[in-house]
Amino acid sequence: MSVRTRMAFAIPLTAGSAILASCYLPRSPSPEQVAQTAVAEAISAQLTQGSLATPFLPSTNTPTPPSATNTPTPPPQPTTTVGCDDSSQFISDVTIPDNTVMTPGQAFTKTWRLQNTGNCDWTTSFDAVFTDGSSMGGPADVPLAGTVPPNGTMDVSINLTAPTTNGVHRGNYRMANASAVLFGTLFYVQIVVGPTPTPNVAVYRTGKLTIDNGGSIDFDGGDSGSGSRRDVRVKYVSDSERYLEPTNGALLKEMSGKQSDDDCKKTSLSSGAVNFTDFSAQSYFCYKTSDGRYGRFQVGRIEGDSIAFDFRTWD
Repeated sequence: MSVRTRMAFAIPLTAGSAILASCYLPRSPSPEQVAQTAVAEAISAQLTQGSLATPFLPSTNTPTPPSATNTPTPPPQPTTTVGCDDSSQFISDVTIPDNTVMTPGQAFTKTWRLQNTGNCDWTTSFDAVFTDGSSMGGPADVPLAGTVPPNGTMDVSINLTAPTTNGVHRGNYRMANASAVLFGTLFYVQIVVGPTPTPNVAVYRTGKLTIDNGGSIDFDGGDSGSGSRRDVRVKYVSDSERYLEPTNGALLKEMSGKQSDDDCKKTSLSSGAVNFTDFSAQSYFCYKTSDGRYGRFQVGRIEGDSIAFDFRTWD
């Protein structure tokens, strides 16, 4: 292509580009558009100033809490005593000592004294309960007659009947609380039905001795003792004042007849001297030696300057 031709083609192209460019050039707004824009900006400014002047108020619509549900009240629970340690201690037999002799079928009332050694009261819901042995016609259990506080005592009685067969009969009992739980020490009744059994008591020393005025006798050793071994001495003051005098803690008492070991043990013996004028030959005495053994003697003869003894000391 020639230079002229290229130039002829370029001129129309340049003119077209100028025409297109003129379409995208900014034009000045018309007076109407300027007025409308000013009104819109004024309104927007007023709205902005109003929102800034008005403070923000939180909502006062507090949500209503849900109504409380009606929970049923549980029934009251039964009260229980916590930490009770039930315990008892036998104190004594108030009636019917052990081995009391009864006739067959004899009615009697046995009474024990018991102590509440626990830490809670005994009530009338507590019982004395038969556990084993011979029931002797008594009830299986007997309720207490009242309340016993800790460390208090109560006498518990049961009506019984002796068996019809001879021999030794024993019934055992224990305390039971309101829950029927047994507790405490055993206490019992023991009787003998029929003839009184002959006790089998061993003889420690026996013999015959004669001592003179001022002399003494040792019933443990079976001879005329001296010093701390003496049990009884003859104290001579005058012919009308001669005495049997216990010594070293020994005891003595004149009896109405021949006594057994058990009889002498049950007798209230004395440490006082006995005047010869108060007894005679063949008189019986019970004694307790300085070693604690019981015995009896019979006076054999009494002469002006001597006295004879026939003695028996039990082991």
